[in-house]
Amino acid sequence: MKLIQIILENTTYKIPNFNFEWEEAIRYPEFKKLGKQGWINIASKGKGVSIISAKDISNTDANKPGSFKLLDKDKQKRTLLQIKSGTVEMPIIAVYPDGHKELLGGNTRLTALMHKNGKATVWMFDVPEDILEKVVDDKIVCDNCGWEWKIIDGGDDLYMCHKCDYNNKK
Repeated sequence: MKLIQIILENTTYKIPNFNFEWEEAIRYPEFKKLGKQGWINIASKGKGVSIISAKDISNTDANKPGSFKLLDKDKQKRTLLQIKSGTVEMPIIAVYPDGHKELLGGNTRLTALMHKNGKATVWMFDVPEDILEKVVDDKIVCDNCGWEWKIIDGGDDLYMCHKCDYNNKK
């Protein structure tokens, strides 16, 4: 695997192992329905981005001081060894068309880097709008369970599935 040439304070950030991270990606229906290779094709179009805050990233507590110490001890050790070695695999962040950022994989790495350095380099990729929930005629079909409902029956939370509680607007 080639290294991306981003070197900060003697740390080289490595492109994520998308094959391994597929296990994290399949938690999201929009990626699961693409299949492994489809997800890899989209995610691999991203790039390394330096961040100084994780406040606008969902699915992580990396912005909270001390949260690293609350994570799994074995993962803490592995992550600290990566940092000490000088080569760290970038955490993966999906950026949705509405600007929402979701951490897909690498929470321990992101939290450790923010805790230790106050900054991190992450792999960000854009989620194409065409893989997200679409309105079909006058109905919405849940990406998670397949249940469908008419737009006029959607209520205040049009994209929230009332069968499985999945938010189709992510």
